[in-house]
Amino acid sequence: MLLNTENLVVQQATAGDFDDLCRLLNASDLPTTDLQPEMLNHFVLVRDTAGLAGAAGLEPYGDAALVRSLCTRQGLRGQGLGRQLLTALVEQASRLKIRKLYLLTQTAGDFFAKHGFAPTDRATAPAGIRASQQFSGLCPASALFMAADLRSLLAGEAK
Repeated sequence: MLLNTENLVVQQATAGDFDDLCRLLNASDLPTTDLQPEMLNHFVLVRDTAGLAGAAGLEPYGDAALVRSLCTRQGLRGQGLGRQLLTALVEQASRLKIRKLYLLTQTAGDFFAKHGFAPTDRATAPAGIRASQQFSGLCPASALFMAADLRSLLAGEAK
């Protein structure tokens, strides 16, 4: 299925989007056990005429944030939707005065590297990130830990 960008709506998530978001994350094999409706104020969603097409969120910890749950609906991958979601998160992080973004991934290391993130040592993670459920147990120890400076992302250094 091709993404019809004419019908694409990027929006801030609300607590009312919780069930749809959980269904999308479950279909993408991403964790939802730590997700709470009040966390959705840091999520962006993309909808098309068929419903929820993609999502991505931030977990802010001071001037750092964990990028989490970036995914698109099966059949829409590879069409630039992930890049749009990441761009929206970077803009949101800038408004929140975030300086550095971190993430854990098992499958999307190449995608994030292409967009300005680099593998980094888990030992360098800020305390808030280390204490997150994603970091401390939901994502396996084998997950790739990556980081990016927000200034670099905003300057367009991502390829």
